[in-house]
Amino acid sequence: MNDIEFIETLKQKRNACDYSQSRLAQELQISRQNLNEIENGKTKASMESGLLHFLLYQREYIVFRLSWQQRLQYTQ
Repeated sequence: MNDIEFIETLKQKRNACDYSQSRLAQELQISRQNLNEIENGKTKASMESGLLHFLLYQREYIVFRLSWQQRLQYTQ
């Protein structure tokens, strides 16, 4: 996957999941500005940012992960 394909796929997946840049950035623990720069091709995403994982998994995984994190917060 080249950079342009990566960027387009990232935007499509983010929009398909109804995630704003802010919400996805928060989930990935990066700044919204950093995500914006990635989506505009100004900087490259690293494996550590989790963006490749976002592209590889379905929305169900993301929703499950978020709900699991919320459950952990309630039990602490």
